[in-house]
Amino acid sequence: MDAVQTGVTPAGRTQPEGVTPSVAQLTFDDWFGGVDDATKALVDQHVRGLKSALDAERADRKAAEKALRDTASKLEAGSAARVDLEAQAERVAATERRASFYEVAHAAGVADLKLAWLAAESSNLFTRRGEPDIEALRQQHPALFGAPTAPRAPGNAGAGAGQSPAPSRSMNDFIRASAGILPR
Repeated sequence: MDAVQTGVTPAGRTQPEGVTPSVAQLTFDDWFGGVDDATKALVDQHVRGLKSALDAERADRKAAEKALRDTASKLEAGSAARVDLEAQAERVAATERRASFYEVAHAAGVADLKLAWLAAESSNLFTRRGEPDIEALRQQHPALFGAPTAPRAPGNAGAGAGQSPAPSRSMNDFIRASAGILPR
């Protein structure tokens, strides 16, 4: 192929200049399935490293929250320093709870994570341990999970109802028909 090369497709083929690949059809799983084993191993190793860093960060946050609460308990009750430390510990706990919610909600297939967080927070849909109660959220707000919509009634609404549109005729077709010229 003598065309100027501008990019490489997931299967390793090159795209000629002026041709744009269809990004909407490409998913990560499709791409990942087409790469060699060495690349898969590198990506898996990188993902494991990111997950371990995330777990370490969460453990550090929990330790910091516990240290803040322990220090606050040693201060005089009602003092400004104790109130400030308790408020900081609460902010750390809220951040951890939100991060945990986003992770669990994403895995459960929630379409709008921010809206789901607001719904869960306003309805207090968390367990005693602070974990999100996804089943309660699913029962109270099924639309957040991309629940199927009601089936459409059959009718000839064209492509909007999943049917082919009614044949359309232009003014030229009418003029040709009245002149006795057969349609093309």
